[in-house]
Amino acid sequence: MANTSNGKKRKRYDTEREDKLNIKFSEDSFSYITKLFDGNIEVGEFTIGKNKPHDLNIHINDAYKNKGYSKKLISKMCEEVTSKISSPQAMLYIDTDASWEKDNYGVQKSYWDYLGMKETPTDDEYYGYEKQIKLSDLCKKVSGGGKSRKSRKSRKSRKSRKSKKSHKSKKSKKSRKSRKSRKSRKNKKGGGSGCAPCSGSPLP
Repeated sequence: MANTSNGKKRKRYDTEREDKLNIKFSEDSFSYITKLFDGNIEVGEFTIGKNKPHDLNIHINDAYKNKGYSKKLISKMCEEVTSKISSPQAMLYIDTDASWEKDNYGVQKSYWDYLGMKETPTDDEYYGYEKQIKLSDLCKKVSGGGKSRKSRKSRKSRKSRKSKKSHKSKKSKKSRKSRKSRKSRKNKKGGGSGCAPCSGSPLP
């Protein structure tokens, strides 16, 4: 019970903190910028360079990592810059992937890889930048084009329930069919023993 109570308190605290968070878009001579604020304190920032190559940079304070705020910063950016950058097919680049971190299982993972960035090919005019991605692909990923784990889990749960229901229905039909078959064999057996009503013969 204590753990449940602590969980509820933590959830309530997170909700209250969420209410204080807001994301603002701005731009300067060189970059488009989205910033994450907790009250009046800046706790995260995402930028896209205005000029080619459109380079990406993101930073989230440690206390706010792994809570989905990076995605929200990028999503807000997509809302603002899609009409500003020449084409949704414009390529975005990162100089060096510094997003590698250990997950809960101790496995090193890259946030940019998760978003779909690929190594810049050697024949690209901006080869030297480590990774690249189309603006449209990045925006699709953060806007739900790539389904969330919760959504996948929900679909899997529905599929499992449907499968169980189907299995139960098949089992029920098979059971009824089996009972019907046994009853039929019993009637035939009764008919063979000279029981006129059982065999369906007219009464004398």
